[in-house]
Amino acid sequence: MLPVRPSLLRPLALVAFGLLVAPAPMRAQAPPAVHGQDPAARASAPKVYRWKDEKGKIQITNTPPPPGAHVLEEPPPPMGLEADRGAKLLVRQSGATARSKPTDLAPEQQAAWEALDKALGEARRRGNKATLEAVVSSLIHESRWSNGLGFVALMPLVALALMGLTGWWIAFNLPSSQRRPLIGAFILSGLVLGQLMLSHFLYRPQFYRIRLNLTLLTDFYLGGDLRIGPKNREAVQAHWTALDNASSPAAAPWRFPAEVNALEATLKRVVVEP
Repeated sequence: MLPVRPSLLRPLALVAFGLLVAPAPMRAQAPPAVHGQDPAARASAPKVYRWKDEKGKIQITNTPPPPGAHVLEEPPPPMGLEADRGAKLLVRQSGATARSKPTDLAPEQQAAWEALDKALGEARRRGNKATLEAVVSSLIHESRWSNGLGFVALMPLVALALMGLTGWWIAFNLPSSQRRPLIGAFILSGLVLGQLMLSHFLYRPQFYRIRLNLTLLTDFYLGGDLRIGPKNREAVQAHWTALDNASSPAAAPWRFPAEVNALEATLKRVVVEP
């Protein structure tokens, strides 16, 4: 195994910077449309318009072009646009063999992802497995803990402490036979409140951000215009479902970190051998 070259890890810092300028962690973000959806999903997608703007650039949207735009004939397929999103689809035109990549990212994020894509392509040509795996670990770590999410992990402990102290204060002058059940009830309430806060303010934002960034990686920026195979795609999709369920308030609090570790192991294999 070849060592990880420092020059190849520079794009990781760029991706981290791109994540720092991402929307606030509490704002749920949907992942980009994924290529390869089933025919029924494509059939239900909204109509796609292909037109030229005033600068002569070809645009593809699912909303009618502005007045005066030159509409082109025979628009292409909707390329996996999800019908229930209703979001505007805008893709960058490229060569006949190259895939269009998302352009709804901020300029800093776009530059970071493109630099990472080049670094991954170089690492893949050199057979540098360590660099490919390091990218997956870095993206998952940044998605989980950047933008102050590390402090959110302390909220359940704070809720438990506050509820316990409140119960002790209320039961301070009560007889011992009444004091213990009352304090126990407040502590139990603190555990329930802490679990709700853990799920809503930490695990759900982490899930959305991990899915967004890792979907960008596996669908668009693997290095060298690669696509993951059907079996790998099914395996990754199964992890997204499991991670979504693990972020529910009804799931055990230790289940989500365990699912993240399982996802990371699978994605490392997928990135090395798409």
